[in-house]
Amino acid sequence: MAVFYNRVINPNATGVTVTGWGYPGGTMNDFVTDLYDNGRFDQAGRAAYLKALVHGNSGKLNVVIAMGVNDSGENEASLTQGITPGYAVEAFIDNIQTQINLVTADWALAGLPADDLSFTLPSTYQIGPEVIGPDRVARLQVYRDALLALAATDPASRSSTCGAPAPRLSSFIADDYIHDGIHPSRAGSLFYGSLFMNELLESVP
Repeated sequence: MAVFYNRVINPNATGVTVTGWGYPGGTMNDFVTDLYDNGRFDQAGRAAYLKALVHGNSGKLNVVIAMGVNDSGENEASLTQGITPGYAVEAFIDNIQTQINLVTADWALAGLPADDLSFTLPSTYQIGPEVIGPDRVARLQVYRDALLALAATDPASRSSTCGAPAPRLSSFIADDYIHDGIHPSRAGSLFYGSLFMNELLESVP
């Protein structure tokens, strides 16, 4: 038996259950091939995992797919369509769509209502060009526009939204929201998290 996450339930409380499955330093391509669909965790297992996540609460699941910075330097062909270069916006969206499709199929296999599954695709805050280079910084804006289009047109992400853009990098630095040109400080995390949550909550019917 493997324990994938810890969870505490208070039957008398209201709100949401929050869990995370991250891949520090990884891309969307890496996450799918190394973790989510790696052959060791089959579809039945993934379906059981999703079912366990929503057991005992509302039954609804919102999957936040927060990618972009590492993807702007991706070298592998995209997962479904084999698009190259791997950092092209078309390849990035193909990888995001692949992950959405996998979760959607696993959710259906679990026998859970389709309307209870939604996706949120937040855009990335601005990164210092001196850290990852101006070309990759420019890709992040292109990614953001593509995520907005995906959220608006893809049936699998019909309930998606995109996180509000952060302030300009100069303001981010001046307010000590980012300490190394790429990673937000605690203050930056709280600020950007607030932007994201406000937009997410506004999108709830």
